[in-house]
Amino acid sequence: MKTLKNNNVSTNISISRPFEEESLDYDLFMPWKNSFAGNSFFQWIRDKYDDFENMEVQDDKHIFFFKNESTFAFRIDIDIFNMHPNLLWNYWKDQIKEHGYHLKNSEVLQKEKLNTLRYYLKPSLKIKMENKQLFGNITLEIIKNEAFPKYIMMKCSWYNGFQYENPLSSKALIQMITN
Repeated sequence: MKTLKNNNVSTNISISRPFEEESLDYDLFMPWKNSFAGNSFFQWIRDKYDDFENMEVQDDKHIFFFKNESTFAFRIDIDIFNMHPNLLWNYWKDQIKEHGYHLKNSEVLQKEKLNTLRYYLKPSLKIKMENKQLFGNITLEIIKNEAFPKYIMMKCSWYNGFQYENPLSSKALIQMITN
């Protein structure tokens, strides 16, 4: 997809293209995940989610949550990471796949200095045939500015209707990706 815009001031070009699914080098990631730093990082996410869910408080500039009747999303700034964000991004993709999802699509979206790498994950066909939607459709992104990672974002969107069971809770999602 190419989008060209010209309003006599500037030209914006957006280019979207598929990319190969990245594999995670668990030899690098797992020692960090199981270390004090990794455990503290995941506990911080759980604590900030609890503040958002229970008290509607968002008091940390490094993480932002959003929730409405058909969407749950959060974004984490890369500034707080002490390891490469691609490792966490791909770990989360693998965790989601292990819990009944398949990778539907992956793409890179380039627009001026911004570069977005995106995974689209959907519940497996077997789960869909049972009218279940797990956490809904999941988009997992890593946003880069001039090739420097800025943040990771996860968004879950689900269907509201009698033909689908209610999605699993966002708390269950946070627990799944931080354990």
